[in-house]
Amino acid sequence: MDDACRNHIREQAGRYLGSDDVALLNAMKSDISNFIGTHSEEHAIQLNEQLDALREAVRKESEARTIKDAIEHDAVADTEHPEFERVHDEISRLEKQVAESQNLVEKYQDPSDSLGDDYTFGVEVLERRYKDAERKLAEITQTMELRTKRDILDKILADAHALARSSIAQATAQQANDRIDTLMPSNNIRIKEIRNCLVLEGQEGGSMGETLSVAYAFLATFFNSADHIFPFIVDSPAGSIDNDIRPRIADLVPKLTKQFVAFLISSERPFFSDRLLEKASNETTFVTLFRKGSHPMEERAKGAGDCQETLDGLLVPSVDFFNQFQSPND
Repeated sequence: MDDACRNHIREQAGRYLGSDDVALLNAMKSDISNFIGTHSEEHAIQLNEQLDALREAVRKESEARTIKDAIEHDAVADTEHPEFERVHDEISRLEKQVAESQNLVEKYQDPSDSLGDDYTFGVEVLERRYKDAERKLAEITQTMELRTKRDILDKILADAHALARSSIAQATAQQANDRIDTLMPSNNIRIKEIRNCLVLEGQEGGSMGETLSVAYAFLATFFNSADHIFPFIVDSPAGSIDNDIRPRIADLVPKLTKQFVAFLISSERPFFSDRLLEKASNETTFVTLFRKGSHPMEERAKGAGDCQETLDGLLVPSVDFFNQFQSPND
């Protein structure tokens, strides 16, 4: 290549694309191909279809508007109809109720946390405050778990106490009934249950003798169930009982317990002490204790033997003197 050819190429170089320009042009062709696709007429077809759909939608909108205007026109023409007025009033009432309900909903959904508890109605806010208060209480006192355990333990103890009390009452009633069978085999009186008092089975109450016999049998059940045997001490065991019942009570006494201590006045002796002496034989001791003041009785006491004298009274351990003693106060 001579100098003329080389100069010609240099002069015409600006009319041809360089490697960078060719690369950019190829990238633009690739992007255009990706957006347009292989068939450029497809976009024109889609555009025409969308234009047709838009025209159809505009037509339908126009028809719907026409129908709406006709309905509104007919509604205005029927405003004087009573049913329309009733429906209108009902709609107004319901709209008012909806507004009030919405206000309540907004009130209890209020997320504001700036007011005190008495003026805060937001449920979520109050629930959060309640949980925080519980957590703080647990952290400060550290007694939440202990309180739960204590409540459970209290319930267990209360249930156990009630069960034990019921079981003991049932067992005691059964034992007392067994003792009544032994003491009074010909009598059908029985204890039904033990509450604040003894409830008899099939009757509201018994005779004086029956009532006293049941009471003695009930108390004797406790005496014989205890680890230590204590004396059965009764004041006036026959005081309010008729003479025909006293022997029956006296027959029961030796069967009740190993040691029975009774306080009698002279008017309570008949039909009781002599029968008791007969049933208990040599195991019975009669002691008379009285205040000084009756000189003849004092002389008889001192002559009875084994008489013990105190500052203001006398004690005589004699069954004969016991049966003969008569107090002037009786």
